[in-house]
Amino acid sequence: MQYAKIIVDDAQKKGALLDAAEIYMLNTAPSSIIEHHHDKTQCVSKLVYGRYMPQADLEFPRSEVKRHIHNAIGQTLAHIRHDTAVYLGIEAIELIDVTLTLNCGHCPTPHKTNDMPFAALIACPAQFELNKRGFAKTAFVRWHEMDIPTNILNRMGLFAFICEERRYHSPPTIDNWVSRIDYRRATQRAQKLS
Repeated sequence: MQYAKIIVDDAQKKGALLDAAEIYMLNTAPSSIIEHHHDKTQCVSKLVYGRYMPQADLEFPRSEVKRHIHNAIGQTLAHIRHDTAVYLGIEAIELIDVTLTLNCGHCPTPHKTNDMPFAALIACPAQFELNKRGFAKTAFVRWHEMDIPTNILNRMGLFAFICEERRYHSPPTIDNWVSRIDYRRATQRAQKLS
């Protein structure tokens, strides 16, 4: 399992949803993160599929989750890799309005979530590669007025980028990316993530 909820406030039983790489970073080197900014001219556009996962204990209504997602367009997102924060951005996003389920391990059957599958056009470093099979890459809106560990523990949710659409030979653009979305594949890959 790539994602886990950790308790950050025992008195209120408040938890934070974290990815395994983020948990590792918080336990080993939370104050020595290298922030890797990229010049926009060095970024490439990619069409990716994923799942937005709101913080579980905050219980946002679905309309609020959608607003959080749309507010991330044009914002700086951070992805934690070892001791480095790699920055990227969402240029455009298409939500797939279906209900996803989650097998939490505690319940005998999967239960409904407020998680949202999506297709997104992202601007990222060329070396930001998504695994064909394996872990998603987690990104979150970077609030620069706080340090990264505090940002991670207080974010509204996270973007799990699962896979890249690679069936086209030319790069996606703001004009053609929507026509390249495979909605069925995007939904299936988002449902498999846990």
